[in-house]
Amino acid sequence: MSEFAVYMKETVGPYLASRKEEGFFNSFDGIRLRYKIFRTDKIILDGSVMIAHGFSEFLEKYDEVVYHFLNMGFDVYMVELRGHGYSDRQVSDPEMVHVRSFQDYIGDVHSFVQAKMPRREEGIKRILFAHSMGGGIGANYIGTYPDDFDRVILSAPMVKMRTGSYPWPVAIGLTKIRCRLGKRFKYAAGQTAFPGPKNDPDMSEKQKYFYDLRLTDRRFQTWGASYGWVSAAYDNTRVIAGISHSKVPLLVLVPGVDTMVVPEASIAFAKRQDKARFDFFPDGHHELFNDKDEISSRYWKDITDFIE
Repeated sequence: MSEFAVYMKETVGPYLASRKEEGFFNSFDGIRLRYKIFRTDKIILDGSVMIAHGFSEFLEKYDEVVYHFLNMGFDVYMVELRGHGYSDRQVSDPEMVHVRSFQDYIGDVHSFVQAKMPRREEGIKRILFAHSMGGGIGANYIGTYPDDFDRVILSAPMVKMRTGSYPWPVAIGLTKIRCRLGKRFKYAAGQTAFPGPKNDPDMSEKQKYFYDLRLTDRRFQTWGASYGWVSAAYDNTRVIAGISHSKVPLLVLVPGVDTMVVPEASIAFAKRQDKARFDFFPDGHHELFNDKDEISSRYWKDITDFIE
């Protein structure tokens, strides 16, 4: 067992278990979503953090992130977006990620905020921490519901995703054509079902720990995107392109070595907002919170400084 696995099992796991509330609630359209709430015992900062997860992820992927926020003095709120983990799906294949529109994800987040998070009039600050796909949702969200959160942190946000060997316009065109040809519920080009166990020498200890966690539960093995999801992601990018001059204080954390999203698009988004700042990590990878120590420690310092 790796040093990180021991830390998660002996330190993080018991700490979270003693502070956890877990259950299900119905989103705006009746879709049943799984959620978790963690209560801090450290009265340091008066606020609550909501975590919006990334593509194909599950709540347990953020156990260490939750641990950080609890120790900063925040209660933590999490919702498993439709089509992920134990939340309801709209396709029969449990390993496929599909959504009709990113507006449905936005509706899931807003429904959760309304149902479970403290009211603004209670005087408790609400902070959104959103990674990757969650960051793409968050970037759109501040244009739709600018008053829901006091501060927003976007980590490697999917403002514009990479399209592999296809130029952006070609990839969009081919995806839209395939959707019109009835392939909306098929795996998109380059996307597959969960590949099962793998031995990747480039995985960090943290990445290997969370990948191995996927192997323990079929509901954690959501993996490849449908053409419908990819089409919805392109539409979300177009919406984000029109969002500017947001008054929400915003921190955008941008890795330079990112195979999933386009860093320049995230920086451009931050520059269009009135109260945004960004930090660029030239050697950082997509999951900055799971990166090497010198990067992740700077990452968490940025977040702490921004919140305080």
